[in-house]
Amino acid sequence: MESRETLLAALKDSPDALLLLEEIQQALEEESTQRNAFHALIHENVKAEFINGQIVYHSPVKRKHWRLCTRLGSILDEYVTINKLGEVGVEKVMISLTRNDYEPDICFFSNEKAKDFTDDQMHFPAPDFVVEILSDYTKKNDYGTKFRDYAAHGVAEY
Repeated sequence: MESRETLLAALKDSPDALLLLEEIQQALEEESTQRNAFHALIHENVKAEFINGQIVYHSPVKRKHWRLCTRLGSILDEYVTINKLGEVGVEKVMISLTRNDYEPDICFFSNEKAKDFTDDQMHFPAPDFVVEILSDYTKKNDYGTKFRDYAAHGVAEY
């Protein structure tokens, strides 16, 4: 994949840059409408993410997945609680970034980020640390889009 700088340079050198920008803006506006519909659709019983304009539903996970997630989440939560470092979320935490919404397997928020969370809150900012337990189905997004998106939004460890 081309670097961000290379893409921006190519766009700036393009004689139809303004037309391309208008097309991108229109596509992002349509995507925003779809994302609002997604937010209205989701609830606590649905495991789904919004990734680059697409709703991605997740089926129930295999035993090896939930056992690993439970163990890692428990260990991390115990450490964070003992040391009063912040909050750990497991499975159903909706991370809402500028364009996408993710439900990582495990995430950690420092005290600085978690201090303003409320009990009824459903959408959360970029965490400090994210764990995704890979499966064949999610590998492409986990290594690709999510990796780049979390990095762009300041997630320190993924």
